[in-house]
Amino acid sequence: MTHAFLQSELTSLISDSKRKYNDVRTAAEQSLADLKAISVTSETQLAGDLLRRPQFIDPFVLACKSKNAKLATSGTICLQRLTASSAVSRARLPDVLDAFHDGVNFGYEPQLKILQTLPSLLQLYGDDLRGEPLARTLEICAALQSTTATFQQLVSTVFERAGRSREVQLADEENENASEPSNEPSETTADDAVRLFRDFSLLLDQEQSQFLKVEALPSDFLLETLQTVFSTHPAFLTSNMDQPHDCWEHLTHGLSRILAKKDAFGQVVRAFSIVLLILQDYEDSLRSHLTRLFPSLLNTLEKEGNPPWKRALCLEFFRGICSDFTVLRNTFDLFDQGNSSEKVIAHFMSALVRIAAEDPFLIGLGRQSTIPVQITNDIESEEAASIEAQGLGGAITTVSTGDSSTIGISMNWSVLHVPLMDQPEKQNPPAVPRTYLYTLVLGCIASLCDGLSKFVMPLSVPGRPTQRESLDETQGNASSTDLVEEGGQRKPIRNAASTSKYQRLVNPLTLTQHPQQYQIQACSALVESCWPAALATCSTFLNSALDSEFYHILIRSVQKLAQVSGVLELSTPRDALLTTLAKASIPTNANNIISTSQNARPPTRSGAPDHDNANGDIRSPTEPPSNPITQNVPQPLNVRHLLCLRALLNLGIALGPTLEQDAWFILIETLQTVEALIAIPSAGSMSSSLSSPRIGGPSREGQATLAGEIAAVQAATKRMLESTKGYSLESFSIVVRSMFRLLGQSGLDEDSQQPEETIASPLSPTRLTPGRPSYRTSRRVSGLWTKSKTLDLEIGFVLSKISEISRINIHRFTSTSEGSCSWDLIARRLLNISQDNGFSGNHRLQSASVLDLISMETMKLLTDPRLDAAEAEEIRLRCLQALLEQLEPPDQNGTTSYDNIQSEVHKRLLEALESILSHSGDSLGSGWPVAFKILFRTVSESVDHLKDDSVSIEEEQNDEQNAQLLRLSFRSIQLITSDFLAVLSAESLSTLSQLLRQYGSQSYDLNVALTSTTLLWSLASQILTNIETIELQTMPTADTLPDGGDPKQTSTSAALWSITLQQLVALSKDPRLDVRNAAIRVLLRMLDASSESLSPSAWAVALTTGPLSAIEYGIAQCTSDFAVESDWLASASQLTDGSIQLVCHNIATIVKHSGFKHTWSRIMHMFEAFLSMESLTASSLVFSNVSRLLSTLRTSRTIEKELLMPILKLWALHHPSKIDGESMPNQPAFAAHMHAVIEAHQTSSQAVTEFQLDDRDISALLMDAIEKTVLLCAHPPYTSDVKSLEAEQKEACQGLIILKGVFHDRATEYSQYLLRLVKLSLNIQSGKVGSQHKKSAIHKSAQKPTFIAFASACVENLNVLVREQANDDHLIQTLAVRESFETLSALIDTKYTDLPTNTQTPLWRTATSTAVMMLEALQKHVTLNRDAKDIARLSQLPDSIIAGASSILEPGGLPNPPLKQKEETLLDDETFDIENFRQFHAALISIFQHDEIGQDACQQYAITLFKASLLAEPWFYDLPEDLANEPLQDLLSVRPGSLHQPAFVVRRRTCYTAMDALFELVQRPAHAHDGSVSSCSGLYKLARAASPYLLLRVVHPLKTFLADQRLRGMTPPPMPQQVELQTILAKFVELRSHDRALQDLSEKGKGKHQAGMSAGDGDGKEHLRILYAFMLRVQRFWRDLPRLKSQGAWQADGPGRGIDEALEQWSRVVGGDWGLR
Repeated sequence: MTHAFLQSELTSLISDSKRKYNDVRTAAEQSLADLKAISVTSETQLAGDLLRRPQFIDPFVLACKSKNAKLATSGTICLQRLTASSAVSRARLPDVLDAFHDGVNFGYEPQLKILQTLPSLLQLYGDDLRGEPLARTLEICAALQSTTATFQQLVSTVFERAGRSREVQLADEENENASEPSNEPSETTADDAVRLFRDFSLLLDQEQSQFLKVEALPSDFLLETLQTVFSTHPAFLTSNMDQPHDCWEHLTHGLSRILAKKDAFGQVVRAFSIVLLILQDYEDSLRSHLTRLFPSLLNTLEKEGNPPWKRALCLEFFRGICSDFTVLRNTFDLFDQGNSSEKVIAHFMSALVRIAAEDPFLIGLGRQSTIPVQITNDIESEEAASIEAQGLGGAITTVSTGDSSTIGISMNWSVLHVPLMDQPEKQNPPAVPRTYLYTLVLGCIASLCDGLSKFVMPLSVPGRPTQRESLDETQGNASSTDLVEEGGQRKPIRNAASTSKYQRLVNPLTLTQHPQQYQIQACSALVESCWPAALATCSTFLNSALDSEFYHILIRSVQKLAQVSGVLELSTPRDALLTTLAKASIPTNANNIISTSQNARPPTRSGAPDHDNANGDIRSPTEPPSNPITQNVPQPLNVRHLLCLRALLNLGIALGPTLEQDAWFILIETLQTVEALIAIPSAGSMSSSLSSPRIGGPSREGQATLAGEIAAVQAATKRMLESTKGYSLESFSIVVRSMFRLLGQSGLDEDSQQPEETIASPLSPTRLTPGRPSYRTSRRVSGLWTKSKTLDLEIGFVLSKISEISRINIHRFTSTSEGSCSWDLIARRLLNISQDNGFSGNHRLQSASVLDLISMETMKLLTDPRLDAAEAEEIRLRCLQALLEQLEPPDQNGTTSYDNIQSEVHKRLLEALESILSHSGDSLGSGWPVAFKILFRTVSESVDHLKDDSVSIEEEQNDEQNAQLLRLSFRSIQLITSDFLAVLSAESLSTLSQLLRQYGSQSYDLNVALTSTTLLWSLASQILTNIETIELQTMPTADTLPDGGDPKQTSTSAALWSITLQQLVALSKDPRLDVRNAAIRVLLRMLDASSESLSPSAWAVALTTGPLSAIEYGIAQCTSDFAVESDWLASASQLTDGSIQLVCHNIATIVKHSGFKHTWSRIMHMFEAFLSMESLTASSLVFSNVSRLLSTLRTSRTIEKELLMPILKLWALHHPSKIDGESMPNQPAFAAHMHAVIEAHQTSSQAVTEFQLDDRDISALLMDAIEKTVLLCAHPPYTSDVKSLEAEQKEACQGLIILKGVFHDRATEYSQYLLRLVKLSLNIQSGKVGSQHKKSAIHKSAQKPTFIAFASACVENLNVLVREQANDDHLIQTLAVRESFETLSALIDTKYTDLPTNTQTPLWRTATSTAVMMLEALQKHVTLNRDAKDIARLSQLPDSIIAGASSILEPGGLPNPPLKQKEETLLDDETFDIENFRQFHAALISIFQHDEIGQDACQQYAITLFKASLLAEPWFYDLPEDLANEPLQDLLSVRPGSLHQPAFVVRRRTCYTAMDALFELVQRPAHAHDGSVSSCSGLYKLARAASPYLLLRVVHPLKTFLADQRLRGMTPPPMPQQVELQTILAKFVELRSHDRALQDLSEKGKGKHQAGMSAGDGDGKEHLRILYAFMLRVQRFWRDLPRLKSQGAWQADGPGRGIDEALEQWSRVVGGDWGLR
């Protein structure tokens, strides 16, 4: 409101009312004047000034009372502004209301302003609007059209004010100082609300109102207002229930009238809503009024006379009641309790039963639950396809599809998106699906069960607060009971910790002090009253066509109702509901499916084991078999069966401890049937013939859903069994008895239980025997249905579940107080089944496995220190006894049929024993004898079966079974010996020793036998820990155990040691090689470990009765059977080696025994027995051990000739070469034989030197032995004796040392023997090394040695001998010089040949060094001219010496060019040869000057040097044909030229070295003037022999140059040829020759010089003069050669320039003597 607005409106009123409405104009002018008189500062100030001028509103009131619409509109607008600003005086409110009342009739705009004004008017002037003003205000609002919202707002304001005033009044009553006048406004306000509510009730009942001056209000308007009042102001109405005495009667009567209508949809909806609100808040106070109302409501549910929408609306109403459990419980308490005939809830439930069954075709009622169907071309719902794929059939195929397009109840077509109760604004009812009623029935049942569950279940939880929690909290707590979830998959609700201890639910009825005890009793009465109808209704829907959501709702409802019944211990409804769920969990044709499936499987032999389950795994029948007969065929079960089963299992979890045996039997039997159906691999043939047709085809999604639901069922089963862990003894016994009841017996006393009917099972392949539980052809679940199947399925199921429940409740087996439900009930029954041949094989195995599992797990728990020791010991014995009893014969006569099943049972109990020992062996205590008894039974049974010599198939199978039993039992033996020897008594240790020998002696499993021998060492080690000294005079028997006491006692430990030794000796004689060898190793190890504890006498006893006796037994076996000779020999060898090693290590103790010589003699006798076998292995064994014994004797200084003689005799008589090895390697035997004499010589050289055998001294024996050892030895494949000596060669070299000592005064024989060994080893004949034929190691088992290293060793020995005998007067004879040079030359010639070579020290180098050294020694010998007779032998040596020089200079087998040799190696070898040749040449010149050396020898040496100096192979006609007799023939003749390319040698430096030696022979001696005639004659002899060859060597390259160069033109000759020309010319010019020797070459010289002329008479240039003419020819040719004009001519290079200078020098030297310049 603004000042300008009012001024404008007043001005308009003055203008519009000038003519007809003077009163309006006058009042307007006055008000305008008042307005103008006000000084406006703010809106609030203006409103306050106007409030003090009551007459200011007169123009607006008069305008509304005028008949003018325009004036009335302006007036209402201004009044609306003034009242909104609180500018109207409270005294003028009646005038304002009158004005509004008059302005109602002037159109829409005034009415709108009035409607906007009334709420603010009531809000701002509420304290003044009481009584008549208030009624007047409401009448104005009611008079307006479409004022429902405003009217309700006003009414709500009235009731709110009344409620606040009521609260203030209550507060004032509590305040003692409250004043009385304050109650009057509150009472007036409350009175207004009460009178207003009474008018509404009267108007609804079509009576005249008393507070409001209205004749009537529209029913819709009135019902909506009442609904608002009831919904928003229940507290006020409750507090004033006693004031309006008749209004409730009018209200209920009016509601009854509205509810009876069949066409006023909106009114009926609101009437139902009001009734529901009344029930929620005022049911107790209005019981009498509601009693008359309910019959009409229940009658509305009837099909006759009620439209479908009204029935649906009524069901929605009752669903609302069921949804509020407090209302439902109060309703039941008010109307159904006692003997009242007006039962509401009971009649309502009966009506639900009738509704559910009134149209079976519409809901698809059949034999089982199906899916809803909509007749279309495709399936809209994926669930439909999946469930149909899983076999959801039913009676829906009998429904005619001509009347409807849908069958069943589905969310797709059976529900309304908006319930009818939520559509009061509609006048006409919406279309209601035909199946909507059924969804409402389901909703009512679900709400009823949910309400009961939410109220009762929280009260049943132990320790829960007494006050009821909020709805959300109770719902959360109750969720643990609502275990059926959507879909097949679910999350675990409780963790593992929560299931460890089960808390039994408390029956709320027993809570007598609970504040809600009355309500609890009402709930119990409600269940007792309603469960038959609820069960009938649910049973109908369980066999109807429901979609997944509705089906889940239904199952939840049944589950919750059953759970509440169980908690309240109402056994009848509980069992009935459990039975209903059980029926829904199984297909109707389950019996036929199972029977057909069993008959379709191929029959199995009775008692045959289930090999698929042979590993001890107890598989649940829910696991599908691994080899189904038919694949890809749907299961007979579907997800709904499994959903029901899961609900049933969850009830078992929740109610377990409270269930009786019959109730448990329902759960267990149902679970067994379903698991049997799940386990069927294929149900295609039977399902196609026994089940109804399906809609759609297989669906992968459907199969996945089914698999998920199966998993959920398995999880629920697991949780149910886990919940038994916290059961009491009685409750747990009930569960177990219920399981065994499936077998026809309770499990307490199988003999006392009589079967219902005993007939032969049509499905069992075996005939029932008296020992087998009888088979009942039919059994009823609570008497409601019959099923039939084979007993085998039941047994398998029971055993599987007994296994799991035993595992979960394993703690019960650890207590003697719970033995009645554990060992006496479960274990005894399992033992009986496992031993009863009447049961099938797999069931016997399964039963035994469960019993084994119980024993193993129980033993693990007994380690808890909190358990009583005596009780724990008793339980341990009981566990082991349970295993042993499985081996005991069940018959009284003590016999048992040891079939395959019993064998498998035996295997599994052995595995259990192993597990027990591994976990509890330390604490087994008195249980060890039982454990060993089990193991002895295993071995004894195997031995018994071994006695049969049959080779049938059955016997072979039995052998394999025995082998498996031995392996399993032996694992326990291994465990005992590895971990528990320290806790065993002496008796147990002895028993274990015997057991190990038995396991080692058995022939079923070689690995077991081998390992048992190793375990004997563990046993021996344990025994040795308690032994300090072992004193034995005789060996005790294996069964003797002195004292029988503590194994820590010395005497007891010694006896145990002896017993163990005897076991090992016995195993050392085992016919099997591996076992025998293993026992031998352990035996030796045991003796070695005991060596420090054994006394001398104990050693003697242990050796003779132990290893030696075993060795002698082995030798006897070798000689008796050739087929096993090698095996026994190998074992005997191993034992011999070990025994001799023990003797060697402990010789100091052993020799102290008085009978040591007897022991030594027995050892020698044993060696001789070995050698008599004529075996290389035996020979190697004997002589290697002889060497060790000799070495030990030498070390211990126990040397007696008496001890050595037998050894030397064995050595001399038994050389291994006498043994025919059949091309096998004999190296070890030869080496050992040779080493034996070496050790003997080192032990006592005198004894060896003096030894003779049959007139043959030791030298002859040694030479023969060495020669045989080296030459007749055959090496193993892939060995090499090139770089190093092989074993026998080393020993032979050592023998040579001994032989050298024996030949200390006969060196000639020794040197000749060395040369003989070299010649024989390398096959040297005619001065050449023979070809080596190495056997292939790939195809042969042996190969011949190369003898390279041995020959080198012999040459080195010869070298040493040369140095030692260098001063001998008979050197040539002593060293056999001629033969030595021939042999060494042959060896030197092997350089670069195919002969294997040691690259580090080649044989030819060793021979070269030796040859040089020998020649130098000979030079010294000749120079000193010692023995004339020996010097006379010098004439026999030149050829061999020259051969040695030639061998040094020649390249051997070096190819040109080299193929394999490296340049560095070639250079190094060439340098070596050059250096050694120079030494050799120097010594040779000195020797050849002796008169015993003839001219022919000197000429031969010159020819050798000439040939060695040639750089290339001479071309045709380059050299004379007879080089020896006519070396200078055609000396100056030049052959025709040739362009061939000469092939120069590789070792050119050697050629130049030979050339230097040739020049040296012709050179004038430096000592020519010393007057020594012999020296001069010797040098002349050499120069005379070498001069022709020197001239030929100089002319040869010059002639080649003259012949070939003219053809080359400007092309230079090859570089080596240039260098050769330069070198020869330079040396020839520089040479000062022996003139006499050169002059003798020409006839002219012979005439001028006398024969006695000395070499010093000439100038030494005779050689230059002889070839001077040829030089001129060469010089002329040289100068005429074509040359390049540039500096690149080859003649100007180094070699060319050297040639030119040499030619010039030649001319100058010769010309100078002739007076030429």
